[in-house]
Amino acid sequence: AGEWDDYEQQAYIMKLSPEGEVKWEQRLAYGGSSTNEALSAIETRDGGYLVYGTSTNQAGEPYSQMYLAKLDADGGLKWDRTQDDPYIYSTPKAAVELEDGSFVIGGKGISKMGYETAYALKVDGQGQELWYNKYRYAESQYFDDLIPAVDGGLIAVGAVNTPEYEAGDPDALLIVKLNADGQEVWSKQISDPHTDRGAFAVLPAGDD
Repeated sequence: AGEWDDYEQQAYIMKLSPEGEVKWEQRLAYGGSSTNEALSAIETRDGGYLVYGTSTNQAGEPYSQMYLAKLDADGGLKWDRTQDDPYIYSTPKAAVELEDGSFVIGGKGISKMGYETAYALKVDGQGQELWYNKYRYAESQYFDDLIPAVDGGLIAVGAVNTPEYEAGDPDALLIVKLNADGQEVWSKQISDPHTDRGAFAVLPAGDD
């Protein structure tokens, strides 16, 4: 209480020169939300940046939403938005820009029961939703990274888990191929008994 009543956490983005000098700073808070985080960013084809993170409004029942902000080359805000999903606490993990200027963001959401949900969101260059899909293979699963596939669509990687208090050992590394509409083309789970496997990154190799 007291001094914390008006507490606000802003998302913070900073650009440095090659010598480490601050070229610009940006602080962002979305629509009255009291807790905002910038988790990462990618450089976009127009010379700007797509920042992704979370935004939480403490006014009602608090849960974190995916937060997206498009900045120009000088750090000016072009647009920002949240992806409202009342069933999960969202943590976006990766973002890519496609050739048409749209963006796909993937990550994980945690439900009130503690289960993890893998998801992907596609927005156009102005931040308008094109599709938002969730993917389920077990009680818990998540995406940690995604990239455009060499033959079109997307490749997402992460893990499939069973909570520790449940019987079974299906923990596995997860690889999913998605088409342009975010629908699964194929998926693979690679497991090793009595190990906790997960994929944290994916990149294209020179031989496709």
